[in-house]
Amino acid sequence: MASKENLYMKKCAHSPLCPICENEIESIEHILFKCPWTKAVWFGCGLTFWINEQSTVTMDKWVEDILCGSMANEAGTEVVGLVFQVCWSIRKAHNDCVFNGNLPNPDRTIAMVNLANIDYLQAMYKRSGRIIASSALFTEAWALRIACGVATAMGIMDAIFESDCKELINCFLKEGHHCQWEISSLVADVKCWAKGRNWKFSWVYREQNRVGHRLASSSFDRNSGIYPGCILHGIEDLIAREKPS
Repeated sequence: MASKENLYMKKCAHSPLCPICENEIESIEHILFKCPWTKAVWFGCGLTFWINEQSTVTMDKWVEDILCGSMANEAGTEVVGLVFQVCWSIRKAHNDCVFNGNLPNPDRTIAMVNLANIDYLQAMYKRSGRIIASSALFTEAWALRIACGVATAMGIMDAIFESDCKELINCFLKEGHHCQWEISSLVADVKCWAKGRNWKFSWVYREQNRVGHRLASSSFDRNSGIYPGCILHGIEDLIAREKPS
């Protein structure tokens, strides 16, 4: 990875300083971790990493810890994938600043990470038939996106989508509502599909949506073994109870 530090040592740059903060030598570690704007990305991307400059080691050692250390064992491949998507997005924003003069924006970079993570999770889902979500809110939004995608594919013009997740439903009912970053791209997809259709989004009490809550809770549980086509224990009883008499 090219950096001002390396370019300066090779006499290909006038200064080794970072062109963004202009305060420190631009090493690879500075580009990805130490430049002030990147800290907001690491903390706000869902990993909630707070970069400690004193404990930040070399890039090689850090990658080794990610792939072979405790993080990979405890977090799983979905979080390791997200880590490298953050690195890629930060690098892309850095290059956009260097070559096009566009100052990096943490919120825009976090949105870029989110979009890349959706693609990654979709690929993981197609490969394994399972998806591990980062939060209950993400699970609810993912389920809604799947339902709306099915409705779109079937050409359904009139539909009511219910959820017991008020934060998610408010994204559709309240104009100007600030959507959580982790579901922003999912919500954007649903809103795009809803244009020109008579779709309504409704919040219901959890007691009125026991089946949906059971499925969402199970998909958030790493050990539930939920996958397309499986029947969870007790789900048939819940469906029978919610069936109108």
